[in-house]
Amino acid sequence: MGLTTITNFTVLAIIDKFAWGRNLAFVLWIIEYILTIITVLVVPYFVIVHHNHALETMNGTWLLPLIPCVVASASGGLIAQYLDHDRALVILIISIITMGMGLSLALSVIVIYFYRLIVNKLPPREVIISSFLPLGPLGQGAYGLIQLGIASKTILGDHYIVGLGDVAHSVGFLTALFLWGYGVWYLVVATFSVAITTKDGIPFNMGWWALTFPLGVFTTATLSFGKILDSMFFLVLGAIFTCSLVLIWLSVMAKTLKGIFTTEVFYAPCLTPVTSSL
Repeated sequence: MGLTTITNFTVLAIIDKFAWGRNLAFVLWIIEYILTIITVLVVPYFVIVHHNHALETMNGTWLLPLIPCVVASASGGLIAQYLDHDRALVILIISIITMGMGLSLALSVIVIYFYRLIVNKLPPREVIISSFLPLGPLGQGAYGLIQLGIASKTILGDHYIVGLGDVAHSVGFLTALFLWGYGVWYLVVATFSVAITTKDGIPFNMGWWALTFPLGVFTTATLSFGKILDSMFFLVLGAIFTCSLVLIWLSVMAKTLKGIFTTEVFYAPCLTPVTSSL
């Protein structure tokens, strides 16, 4: 998913200034997509076939192998808006299919996670930060559907089915709002979960970086709604999320640098059950 940041930066900052930017973005997206497919197929295979799981030990990290599909699809929707029609059409269709794969699987896992919360209450304090991870596919899915809808309106248009582009644009936007609303619930629950657990002390580990991506993509979706609807509500809320995200990033980075020197950052709470059984 890290490569997606470079790909999107290429689209937004380089394409308008340099002609070769389009080809670079296209190549980067192809590489990104290949890595995404490997991740979403291979990692879940090993999780299913070679690992034992229990409902009480489940947490938001189960979403991590699936989220790259949503991320790559969103990036594909953005890139398709800047390419020639033939390449744009291929990327758009692939991105829509991949979004269906990643978002459907992620929503399935989120349902299981909700059931886990009802039956077994909150995750352990060592992994409580993972409560924010459901925001990842929901926020990125919302942003991705917006981009795919915009691309569909231009690329599909009336070329294949009358009104297909406009319908895809409208459905994508409304579905994005649906996902955003779903994400608001998990944002509130995760915030209260962390706040309640704070009184017992939350040990710092690399899992704290789970705060940045979910909140980041949820913020991106929020700002996209504000831009499209020209809504002061979404724009102000997006600004609040952005400021909060910067503060969280600075805090986590400071704790990470400190943890490197104290070596506590190299502790992986998710491996505790494994090491304790050896």
